[in-house]
Amino acid sequence: MEPINGIKMDITLEPDESGNELVVILTGATRMKLTAQQALMLATKLVMAANRVEVHDERRQLRNVSVGSPA
Repeated sequence: MEPINGIKMDITLEPDESGNELVVILTGATRMKLTAQQALMLATKLVMAANRVEVHDERRQLRNVSVGSPA
């Protein structure tokens, strides 16, 4: 995935020392290891944030349409 800022992002799985799978997020030089529970919490927060952005965009579009239309 290529975000707006051009830094490549990759998500992989990798076992920890105990053999449990971890979710690994690579962004540029940053490497974040998450448990399954942490990854699910992050995914939930990302989906919620994306939904808020969509709602804000829809409201902005409706305001622009209502301002531009004749009364």
